Amino acid sequence: MFQDADAVLLQLETPLGTVEASLRMARECGALAILDAGPARNLSPDMLCLADIVSPNETEAETLTGIAVDTMDGVHKAAQELLDMGVDHVVLKLGDRGSYYLGPTGELHVPAFPVEAVDTTAAGDAFTAALALRWDPARMRDTLRFANAAGALAAKSEGAQPSMPLAAAVDAFLAAYPAE
Repeated sequence: MFQDADAVLLQLETPLGTVEASLRMARECGALAILDAGPARNLSPDMLCLADIVSPNETEAETLTGIAVDTMDGVHKAAQELLDMGVDHVVLKLGDRGSYYLGPTGELHVPAFPVEAVDTTAAGDAFTAALALRWDPARMRDTLRFANAAGALAAKSEGAQPSMPLAAAVDAFLAAYPAE
């Protein structure tokens, strides 16, 4: 099923047995496996380390690690705890604070884009899809900027599916915000 997939995105609204089996199949097929760890629930390190990338939001990160992420120090500690559990790459979704990466290529915080949020329902989903689309550990700042932009664009529209931006729309949005 995953042989032709570049990436497999999973979340926790699916039974955990299905999530685990899918993570294993993705690994066997060489597909990038991203676990969007929502909704918040406790998971075993054995399951977490099956994913190439674990990407929780603030609430989910605190549930997984027991560490509050209300400060950047807490964000780092929670991400480090996930690495200590065996996760390869951690990408935390921090809402209006942007996103944070910790993994083999280093540590990076990329601020959010200033937008007026209308509905944040699908912002995390848009972020995760964009993360998969542009995943490149060697260019993590660009990867996170693209994902942040996708999440920001999704938050500017109502509804889940109607708010999902196309890659061209994300690129156009980014053109208005030159990289530093």
